[in-house]
Amino acid sequence: MGSNKAISISKIKADSELLVLNSTVLRVIKENNNLVYKKIRQSTNLKEVHKLKRFDFALDKILWTR
Repeated sequence: MGSNKAISISKIKADSELLVLNSTVLRVIKENNNLVYKKIRQSTNLKEVHKLKRFDFALDKILWTR
């Protein structure tokens, strides 16, 4: 039994402690029928409105002890 958890190529390489290139890890994954390579979708950047809301929230939570 396996898991459906997505793991990055860099994480796989670090966990295996092998001195190989990321492209080597990717090639082995693609050659193995039990593993599926899928590019991880990147999330969008925060919009300016959301940045301001986060900043305002942080300002409200700051504790000034001086």
